[in-house]
Amino acid sequence: MVRVTSDAGGVSALRELGADVVMADLKERGTLESACAGVTTVISGATAIFRQQPGDSISSVDRDGQLALVDAAVAAGARRFVYVSMSGNIEVPSPLTDAKRTVERRLREGGLVYTILRPSYFMDTWLGPLVGSISRPATCGSSATAIGR
Repeated sequence: MVRVTSDAGGVSALRELGADVVMADLKERGTLESACAGVTTVISGATAIFRQQPGDSISSVDRDGQLALVDAAVAAGARRFVYVSMSGNIEVPSPLTDAKRTVERRLREGGLVYTILRPSYFMDTWLGPLVGSISRPATCGSSATAIGR
C-alpha cells in the first residue's frame, strides 16, 4: 500500500520486485477497505515520524490511521494482522506511546489473528518524539519482542 504522493521511483521498484501495489492513505478511511480487499494478511509499520505529508501527525497516522486499517482489515475479511509497535519496556507517556498501545488494544479485541512486534531502541527514529527531540539519537540496542494470538 502506497500513497498517491509516494515516490514514483520507489513504487516502480516495488512493482519490479513483484509487489501488487495499491493506492491508499491511512488518513483516508474510504481507501483502506478497497486496499484490504482480498488480502489475507496485513502487515503495517507505517508511522508519521519519518516521512510526513501535509496532515500527518502521530494522532492522524499512528493512532487513527492504524485503527482505521485494523477496522478495514476486519471488514474486508483479512485473517491476520502484523503490527510494528514499540518496546513494551518504554512506558514514557507520549503521544506515540499512547497511539501504539491504543492500536495494540484494538488488535487484541478485534477478532483477527495478530502479531505485535515490539522492537526496542534500535528503532532510533522513534526516540525523538519520546524524548522531545527532533534530532536522530544514536542507536542504543537491538532487542525485540513479539506478542501474538
